[in-house]
Formats: sequence, structure tokens, C-alpha cells
Amino acid sequence: MIMFSGILVGLALLLTFSHANSRLKREIGLQARSSMSGLVFLIIHILFCILLFYLVFADESLYSGLWLAPTFLPTLQNSFPNLLWVVLVTDSVLKLITVECKAIVAVLPATTLPYAKRGKVFLAIEATSQLYRAILPVQPWLYYLVNSYEGAYRVLGFTLASVYFLCKFWELLARFKMWHLSCSQLFKHSPLGEAPTEQQLAAAGNMCTICHDEFSDPVALQVCGHVFCESCLTTWCDREQSCPLCRAKVGTDPAWRDGSTSFFLQLF
Repeated sequence: MIMFSGILVGLALLLTFSHANSRLKREIGLQARSSMSGLVFLIIHILFCILLFYLVFADESLYSGLWLAPTFLPTLQNSFPNLLWVVLVTDSVLKLITVECKAIVAVLPATTLPYAKRGKVFLAIEATSQLYRAILPVQPWLYYLVNSYEGAYRVLGFTLASVYFLCKFWELLARFKMWHLSCSQLFKHSPLGEAPTEQQLAAAGNMCTICHDEFSDPVALQVCGHVFCESCLTTWCDREQSCPLCRAKVGTDPAWRDGSTSFFLQLF
């Protein structure tokens, strides 16, 4: 299975993901000025790459590894390179699927999903992806560790499998906590400030310094009193953790709210 062509395909998947991730993050940052045709092309391009990959390796039934029912497990016995390659390409495909889901969210009109709320959706998608990607390698690794040793060495296989499962449990627990937190934030409104006073509005000149337009649902930050549009401030805090004017710390960790996807390779 793992031949020169397989290595090239694996590298192609990683490069495709890197380009798609960078392109999507840039388009999401543009918000209303993003290229709709560019996003649609990105969605089609990712789908084509995934289908082409599974068509090239149709005989190995690698697609079955996406839903916890891999039929290729017997090919992994006594073949550590095969194990790593299968886990790597499956993880790469899942990251492409993650970018695909975020791109679909990005093409939704603002009337359907306001830009200020998309950061939470991107975070939930990323947390779900990281949890699922952490789960998928478990079955191939356990199969390899248990079935690659015979005779007296079979005890070693079970010991290694137990150690792997114990380490994996703590990783999955951390991923689950992140997923649970991100999903709970989807349905919870977390105000970043409070209604400004007339004095604060007057001092701000009735203009948001983020969008340079008149205030729309203005809010004043509790830590410094600076006033911004609520939607502008929410979008800003999806990327930064500080006030746009004085850099006072506000909001929560903005990781993954900008539409980016983790480059981490889930090999274990």
C-alpha cells in the first residue's frame, strides 16, 4: 500500500489542506467583502480532491476509516509504515472535511447567520473535528499493537496496547472538555460590555472606531469604557483578546474563532 505514489498523495493532501486553510481564513476575515465565487470554488476543489484520493486507493477501502468501521485493518498487521500512512492520510482528509464545513458556513448570507455569531460556530466545528480526529486512530493502533506480536511476545502487545489506551484516555478527556465548552457557548450569550452612558457616547463621537460608521447596538467595554458596535466588537474578539484602542484585556481565548483549522497531525 505504502509506495512512492502513496507518499506523494499524502504530501499532496497536506499541501492541499495548507492552501485551503489559508485561503478560507483570509476570506472569512473579509466578511461581507469575501469572494463568494472563491469560496464556492474552494468547496468544489476540496470535494474533488477527497473523491480523487479515495478513487485512486479504492482497492484499499480507506474511506471506511472515516466512520470507525475500517475494513483495511488486516493490512496493518506487522506493517508499521502502513499503519502510520493510513492514519496520516485519514487525518488529512478529515482536516479537509473540516475546512469544507467551515467554508459552507462562510458562504451563508449574513441574514441567515450574522458575522458576529460565526466565531462560535467555527470554534464548535473545530472542537468537534479535533475530538473525532483523536478518536479515529484508536482502532487501527490497538489492532496493530495486539495482533503484531505472537507467542510469548503477545503479552508485550497487550501491555503496549494498555499503555496506549491509558494515554489516549487523557487526551480524549481534554478534547471532550473543549468540545463540550464550545458547544455550550453556541447557545449562550456572553456580553463583552454594557450599555454606554450618554457621556461615553458623546466622548466616542457617535462613531465606531472599528467600522468607522455610526454605532449599531453600541456597547461599552467594562474594563476601559471604550464604545463600539456590538457586532464589530464580537467579530474583533474572535481574533484578538484586547480592546482595539487601549489593548486592555477583554473576552476569552479567540483560538479557532477565525475559521482556521489545526495543522497538528493526529498520528496516535
